[in-house]
Amino acid sequence: MFLRPVEELIPLCIAMLISLTLHEWAHAWTAYRLGDNTAYHEGRVTLNPIVHLDLMGSLVFLLSGGIGWAKPVPVTPSNFRNPRRDDILVTAAGPFSNLLLGILSTIITAVLYSKGILPIHSPSPTAALAIKTLNFMMIVNFMLLFFNLIPLFPLDGFHIVTNSLPLNQAYQFKQFNTQYGSWVLMGLFIMDWSTPFKPLSMLIGPPSQFLLTNIFTFVKWIT
Repeated sequence: MFLRPVEELIPLCIAMLISLTLHEWAHAWTAYRLGDNTAYHEGRVTLNPIVHLDLMGSLVFLLSGGIGWAKPVPVTPSNFRNPRRDDILVTAAGPFSNLLLGILSTIITAVLYSKGILPIHSPSPTAALAIKTLNFMMIVNFMLLFFNLIPLFPLDGFHIVTNSLPLNQAYQFKQFNTQYGSWVLMGLFIMDWSTPFKPLSMLIGPPSQFLLTNIFTFVKWIT
C-alpha cells in the first residue's frame, strides 16, 4: 500500500470521478435500454458522481492509484427479454466504457504531445495538471478494465463468466464464488500491498501498459 504525493491527488481524484462515474452510468444506462428500470428508479442513470461513489472503493482507488470500485448498480435480470445474454451486455458495458475512455485519453495525449501543445519540459501549473490528469486517465481506465474482468465475485468478470457457462457449471461457479470470491479478492489486495509477490499488479499492469504503449505509439506515428 502506498500514498500518492499531494500534487498527484487532484489529477488522480479527477480521473477517479470520471472513470468510476462513467463505468457505473454505462451499467445503469445499458440496463435501462434493455428493459430493466431498477437502476433508473434508484436514480443511477446519471452522470452525477455523488450517486455512484462508494467510500471504501474510493479510498482503495486513491491508495492503489487506479484499482477501486463504486456502488454496484442494481439489476433485475428477470426484466430482460433474454436474461443471461442481456445481463452479460449490462455487465460488459462498465469495462467497455473504461476501454473507450482509456483509448480516448491516450489518443488525446499522443496528439497533444506530437503537435507540441503539451510541453514536456518546465510546464506551467495548468499544463502540469493537464498532463498528470491525462496520464492518470490513460492508465487508470486500462487498469479498471482488466481489474473488473477478473472472474471473482463481485467484479464484472464474475457475472460475465457465470452467464457464459452452461447452467449446471454456472450454478457451481456462482455458489463457490459468492461464498469465497470476495475473500480471494481481499487476499489478492493484501498480497499486492504487503508482499514482494504482487498478483494483482501482475494481472493488471502488463496488459494495461501494453495497450497504453501501443496505442500511444501508433497515434504519434500517424500524426
